[in-house]
Amino acid sequence: MEIVNAIVHKIIKESGVVGATTQDSDEELERTGELNDLMFTLLDSYNNRSSRYAGSFNTDTNNYPLSSHLQRVLNGKISFKDFSDLAVERLREEMNSVVFASGGYLLLMRYSHNDRDMLLIAKLNSQSGAIFSEDLHKVVRAPYLNLDKLQVAARVDLRAWLEDAERYLTFVLRRDKDAGPSDYFQNFVGCQVDQDSKAESKKLVIVVRDFANGLVEAGVLPENEMPDVRRRAFDYADALRKSDAPRVESFEALANAVWPDEPEAFLRFFNNHDEPPSAGFVPDATTIKALSDINYRSKELTLKMTYEFKSAHVRVVDGKVVIEQAPDRLLRELAEG
Repeated sequence: MEIVNAIVHKIIKESGVVGATTQDSDEELERTGELNDLMFTLLDSYNNRSSRYAGSFNTDTNNYPLSSHLQRVLNGKISFKDFSDLAVERLREEMNSVVFASGGYLLLMRYSHNDRDMLLIAKLNSQSGAIFSEDLHKVVRAPYLNLDKLQVAARVDLRAWLEDAERYLTFVLRRDKDAGPSDYFQNFVGCQVDQDSKAESKKLVIVVRDFANGLVEAGVLPENEMPDVRRRAFDYADALRKSDAPRVESFEALANAVWPDEPEAFLRFFNNHDEPPSAGFVPDATTIKALSDINYRSKELTLKMTYEFKSAHVRVVDGKVVIEQAPDRLLRELAEG
């Protein structure tokens, strides 16, 4: 992993008031070991955010000009420094009238990784801390960047964007009711959420299935309890789908539903999966049924089957339930009766 360009500007604004100014850097950040450490920490923090949205640049470049400025960088018409100046001024304009927005640092970093040309745009906040003095005689103030939980950031796969790939832009946003949403950052970058509910729901089904299968293979979960894990995911997604706010904005609540004993284990699995769903989609009613067993109980009949079995073997025709290619054991049981 190699840093190609990196520059930071400061945005000065107090939360609770209108008005923002900037302190612009006149050159890129020096290439140091500390900068490399910062890059790895930031990317790790970004990758561990389970509430990443997938999207694309808004085609209205008059109102959302960042992508057109970025295009000029890639075409060699402006420098990365010029691009960063245009970017920080645009962010200042977006934040200027947002009362609850607070200042911080705008970091723009272009880097290469596994033959991919990437751009990370992040607004970083400083936090007040404390540390012991060198002589160990007192405690001194030590402001530092809060990198553990990125509140607003976007990442662009530049090559994928130029090649018109379907997925090239992801971003994270804070959804804090007390501090106000960070929609200003989405407007600044010009991100629009592109969601196919069925496709994202299918990804969710696959991730939950793989997680449950992994628990069984690791000996953590008895095989007969695997449907319970999947059912909890279905119950959560189905209840969310029927709620007043049906979009999956974060996967922390899903993790608590799926694996309440250790939700962080599910989130780690989720973030490391080859293709996890992105936030912002509405669960598709038909697709998520693949996580649910079918249960019917009456005085005369108890019927339980997985959704996969129903899809592969069961048809309903003119009020009749037809089981095709029924298991031999079921056939024997019915024949003996």
